[in-house]
Amino acid sequence: MSVRLRLVLAVAVVAAVFAARPAAQQGYDVFQQGLAKERAAGDLDAAIQIYLRIVNDTGADRAVVAKALVQLAGCYEKLGSPEARKSYQRVIDQFKDQPEMVAVAAARLAPAPPAPPITLLKKAAESPARLVDLPDGTLSPDGRHLAIAGAAGGLALRNLGTGQIRQLVVNADAEETCGNFAWSRDSTRLAYNWCYKPGLDGKPYSELRVIGLDGSGARVIRPKSASFVAPLAWSPSGRAIVAILQRSPTANSSQVALLSVEDGTVRALKTGETKTMSWPGANMTAVSPDGRFVMYTPAANDDKGIFVLATDGSGEQLLFGPTNHDVFLGWTPSGRSILFWSGRNGTDDLWTVEVVNGQIGGVPMRVSADLGPVTPLGLTDAGAFYYRAAAQTPSAVTDIYLAPLDPVTSRVLATPTLLPSRVAGHMTYPEWSRDGRELAFKLGIAGRASTGPGIWIRNLATGEDRRLDPHIDGDLGQFAWSRDGSGFIAAYTGGAPRLVKIDAQTGEAAAVIGAKPEQASGPGSGALSQPRWLPDGRTVLFVADTQVRQRRLDTGDERTIADMGQPIYSLAVSPDGATVAFFSPEANGKLMIWVAATADGRPRALLEHREKSRAKQLTWSPDGRYLVFSDRTADTKVPGTAILYSELWRIAVTGGQPEKLGLVADSIIQPAVAPDGRYLAFSVNADITTSVHVLDHFLSPIELRRAAASESRR
Repeated sequence: MSVRLRLVLAVAVVAAVFAARPAAQQGYDVFQQGLAKERAAGDLDAAIQIYLRIVNDTGADRAVVAKALVQLAGCYEKLGSPEARKSYQRVIDQFKDQPEMVAVAAARLAPAPPAPPITLLKKAAESPARLVDLPDGTLSPDGRHLAIAGAAGGLALRNLGTGQIRQLVVNADAEETCGNFAWSRDSTRLAYNWCYKPGLDGKPYSELRVIGLDGSGARVIRPKSASFVAPLAWSPSGRAIVAILQRSPTANSSQVALLSVEDGTVRALKTGETKTMSWPGANMTAVSPDGRFVMYTPAANDDKGIFVLATDGSGEQLLFGPTNHDVFLGWTPSGRSILFWSGRNGTDDLWTVEVVNGQIGGVPMRVSADLGPVTPLGLTDAGAFYYRAAAQTPSAVTDIYLAPLDPVTSRVLATPTLLPSRVAGHMTYPEWSRDGRELAFKLGIAGRASTGPGIWIRNLATGEDRRLDPHIDGDLGQFAWSRDGSGFIAAYTGGAPRLVKIDAQTGEAAAVIGAKPEQASGPGSGALSQPRWLPDGRTVLFVADTQVRQRRLDTGDERTIADMGQPIYSLAVSPDGATVAFFSPEANGKLMIWVAATADGRPRALLEHREKSRAKQLTWSPDGRYLVFSDRTADTKVPGTAILYSELWRIAVTGGQPEKLGLVADSIIQPAVAPDGRYLAFSVNADITTSVHVLDHFLSPIELRRAAASESRR
C-alpha cells in the first residue's frame, strides 16, 4: 500500500471518529458556552441565542435540550419576558422523561408563597414612646385622669387606669359649651370656662368655674359677663389661677391675669391688644414651683418661643427666642428644670434646662431625639410625657427612604434606608436624575436660612448636596426633572399660580405658564399643579383644575388631553411619553386609577383605589408596563386604633389583579422608581403619630426627684 493511500485512509478514519462523536457531547459543549455567556459575561441576549440553537436542533440530546430550556426560561425571567413561562411549560409538557428538569420547571411556575412584607413603621418602631388609645384632653399631674370634652359639650374624665369615662359636668343646652381645662397641682380640682350662647345684645358671655375631682366644690370664680375667660394654669398653692381675660369683645384689650380662687379678684400680669397679643398656649403654660413666674409658649404657630412672666406684675422676658421653634412643655418633677421641645439641632427633640430665678441656669440637655412635632397633653409627676403629634400634611413632617427593588418584579428586597437630612422630617418630592446618580427633593422649613425651601440635589455616591434657590415668591410645590437633566419644571402657589422652568445648574428661573393673572393658561387655569415633562424636552403636561393639559414651551401651543370634571391627583407620564396615569373620582365618588393616551386623551379606568386620604400618588415602572402605588386595606390596620398602614402595590397597565410588593409603612407617598428599576425612593408620612403617645423613663434620676425645698413652696 502506497504512502499516499495510507495517509488518505488515516484522515478518513479520524474524520469518521469525529463524525461519530456523540450528539450529546456536542450539545453539552454548546450548553457550556451558553452558561459562560449567561453567568461569566452576564450577556443574557447572547446566552439566549446559544440556548435557542440547542432547543431548535432536532438531533440534539433530549437531556441537554431540557436543561437548555430551563436556562433559557431563566434568562427570559431575568428580562421580565413572558416567554419564560412558555419555556418552563414546554419542559413539563414535552420532557416527562427528564424528571429532574420537570421538577425545576414546575417549581418555577408554582406561585411562590407570599413572603412577609418588610415593615417600615417609623414612628411606631423607632420612637421610644408608647402608643396609647386616648382622645385629646388635659392630663392631671398625677397621671391618673384625662379631662376631655364630654357628651353634649360637657366635661368628662377618662380614668387612665381603667379606661372608664365619667361625666363630671352635664350640659343641658346644646348652644352652651365648656372647655379650656386646667388641673390644680394636687390633681383634686379642675378649672374650666363655660361659654353661653350670645345674649340679646349679640355679645358672647362666659364665666370661669371650678369643680372637684369627685364633683364636689363646684363654684363660679368669675361670674357670667360679656367677656371671654379661659384658665391656663394653677398656682402651686392652689389659691390662684392664671387665665386669659378679654374684658369686652369690642374693647380690643386683653389680659393674662391671676384670678383669686377665693373671691375672683383679678391681678393683671400682661395687657395688650387682642389682635396682636401673644396668647399663652393650652397645655403650654405653667407656674414655677416657687409661684414667682409663669412660663409659657404662645399659641400662635408663627410666634414660638418660651416666655417668662412675673406673677408680681413686674414684667415679661424672653427665655428662648423663636428661632429654634422652642415650645415650653412643663416643669420636671424636681422643680429645678423645664422640659421643652426644640428644633435647634435640625431634628424635633425634647430638652431640659435648669431655670433659676426666671433665668437660664445651665446648659440645655437633649433627653429624647427625633420625636416629631408634638401637641402636649401633660407631663406627670412621675415624669411621663403624654402628647399628640401636630397635624401633618404631605409637604411637612416627612422623610425620604430608599428601598432596593427586584428590577423584574419590583418587589422590595430589603428594609429601606433613611436618606440623611439637614432637617429631619422635612424632605418631600423625591425625583431621580436620568442616570440614577442623583436624587432631587424639596427640603426645609420657611424661616430657617440654611435649610429653607428649595430644590436640593443629592449626589448619592458622595452624599453631597447642592441647593437651587430661584428666589421666587410663593410656595414650591411638585416638580419634575427633564430627561436631559438640564432643568426642572416646578409648580408655585401663592399669588398667581404658575409653572416655572428652573435651570438645574444655576437655579435661574423663568415663568412659562401663568406668570401673571392675565397670562394664566387656558380654561380653569386658576390652579396649576403636577407638572411633568414629555421625553422631547419641549413639552410639559400639567393639571389645571380638573383637566390634564399639554403645552409646547417653544411654540406656546396648548391643548386639553383629558377633562375629568373631578379633581386629579398624582399625574404620571410613562417613560415613552405615550400614556399618562392619574387618580380621579368617578361620579359615584369611587376613587379610580385612570390611564389615557397622550395622543387621543380617552381615559380608561384601571383600578378602584381604596385609599381615601391624601396619599393618592403613583409612578411608572421603567419599562412602562406597570404602575406602582400605595393603598390601605383592612389587613394593615393598627391594633386598637382606626389607623391603617400603607402598603406598596403594582398593577399592569393592561389591567388584571394588583400585586403586593412587600412593603408596609406608616404612609407611603410620592413613590419614584429609579431609571434602572433597582431602587425606589419614597416619602413616609407617619400617620400613626396622630395618635396619642406616652414617653416615660427619659428623664434623669435627678430630674425625677422632687426636691424638699420645691415641695415646701407648693
